[in-house]
Parts: sequence; C-alpha cells; structure tokens
Amino acid sequence: MAHIPDASHTHGKRVSTPVTAQHPLDPLNEAEITKVRSILDSAGYLTEHVRVAMLLPLDPPKSAVTSWRPGDTFERRAVVTLLDRSTAEHAEVRVSISNSSVDDYRVLATTEEPYGQAAILMEEFIEVGEIVKASPSGAQLWIAADFLTLLTAASAPRSLRATSAKTTRRIVVSCAHSPT
Repeated sequence: MAHIPDASHTHGKRVSTPVTAQHPLDPLNEAEITKVRSILDSAGYLTEHVRVAMLLPLDPPKSAVTSWRPGDTFERRAVVTLLDRSTAEHAEVRVSISNSSVDDYRVLATTEEPYGQAAILMEEFIEVGEIVKASPSGAQLWIAADFLTLLTAASAPRSLRATSAKTTRRIVVSCAHSPT
C-alpha cells in the first residue's frame, strides 16, 4: 500500500494562525477556543472561581482521520480540564464544537486511585511564592527550598495531611533541603 501525503498539511505554505480548521487533526483556532468558552459558560461550568487548566482538541477516531479527504466536513471536539479554586473540584469536560454542546462532564477523583488533578496553574505558583515570602523565615525557605509542590491532602503522606482541611483541597508543601 503506497503512502499518499496529505496535501492539506504542507509545511510553510499555510498561514500559521488558520481561521478555520482545514484538517481533522488541526490545533484549535481562536474562534473554536472562544466557542468552547461560550459553551462552558452557557452550561454553567465557568464561575469566578473556576479556571481552565487545560484545553486541547479531542482527536477524532483514527478511522475518521484515515477516511477524511480534503473538502470533507468533520466534527471538532475539545477536552477541557477545569479547576474550581473555591472547592478544589477537578473536572474533565468534553465539548462538541460542531454541535455547540457539552458531551460529557465528570469530576476527577482526587481521593482515590486513579488520582486526577488539574495542572498547577501560574496563579498557584505565584501564591506559593507569596506564602513562602510571608513566613517568618521566608528568606531562608527561599534559599533552602529544592522545590515547591502542590499536593492533594489525600495523596500526601499522612504526616503532611491537613487534619482540619477537606481532603480534596490542594495544600502547599515546602520540601526544603536539610544540610547533611
């Protein structure tokens, strides 16, 4: 079976920011990202506390890609990871851009396997720095810290768990290097 290159994916011959998807595996464009946001907002999933931690195109089935020919229509879908900063609820939403609808919404388990958690957000990195700087020995923590990590209380070692906090809350743990 001879390989026939896909003429719609020619490197350097297309504008780098396409306005419409030309191929089923094209990245999401500005209009599609805006539409996903609108769909999530209309469905009530976006509030002042909810952050979009990840937004990616959802690949169509391989059979749809291999049977596709230039000029054919194709469904566009996205998968979105949401983090509610007020409740620490992590959710994955599958959105049909073509049908302007939410196909699936599921809360990710953060207290049992398999653990699901949104990516660490830039605002969380900034907050970690503010917490460390505000601590009485903040300067020493900055110098001594090998790394900072955010852990879910339930997946943290028992000695690090917040006893009064909800088990689904993300807590900040400083892992400082101690001289040997």
